[in-house]
Amino acid sequence: MMKVRHIAAIAIASLLPMAASAQESRALGPTGWTGAYAGLQFGALSAMQDVDNVSTAAGVVRTWSPDPDGASGGVFLGYNWQRGASLVYGVEADVNWSGAEGRSVVTTPLLAGGNVVEAVDTNVRGTAALRGRVGYAAGDTLFYATAGLAWIRHEGVYLGTTNPAAGPPIVGNPLPWSDTARGWTAGIGLEHVLNDRWVGRIDYRYTDFGDLFYRPFGGALAVNNLLGNLSTHEIRVGIAMRF
Repeated sequence: MMKVRHIAAIAIASLLPMAASAQESRALGPTGWTGAYAGLQFGALSAMQDVDNVSTAAGVVRTWSPDPDGASGGVFLGYNWQRGASLVYGVEADVNWSGAEGRSVVTTPLLAGGNVVEAVDTNVRGTAALRGRVGYAAGDTLFYATAGLAWIRHEGVYLGTTNPAAGPPIVGNPLPWSDTARGWTAGIGLEHVLNDRWVGRIDYRYTDFGDLFYRPFGGALAVNNLLGNLSTHEIRVGIAMRF
């Protein structure tokens, strides 16, 4: 699967020449960084996810760590205000598609012999965020920090079999779930003016969605429902048009 660190290396290498040329080129125009913008971005998402199955009947705790990762991409729009020579602040929203997927398998020995092999497959279908930004402008280059609210749409499926002959878990009775969770996000980034209309960027964000509760086994009172937590790392490059 695609790893965030690989995308990060490519993205940083592609944008370093922009940072190196940070000087007054007058591409910003008389209003500086002030104004609206909208753009496209792409990159990678890597999640840290634990899923715990607590069997109240047997007193057994099993933990899966599917940690989905993969490509992501989407759109963003925002507005900046510049105060003085260097202070820039604003608001930004983004919506993204994600192809991140992961699997974790746990084998539990049975007292009567044999094993129970269980798998949890998870994926991230999309993310969104609404954030504030504050940054330092060095001519045509902007270094910024950002923080705000985030949402994630993710899905999972529990699969398992008793005493499998060989190979991966058999999908005899898959038990799926889906969830939209809300959390907080924070990150840093760099933007550089390419000309009087276009701006290139690279940014990194960490997002924490806290503790989650899934119900693939039934309702809220069912035995063996799943508890979990989810956080993500994202690295993206993008290009925006200024209005």
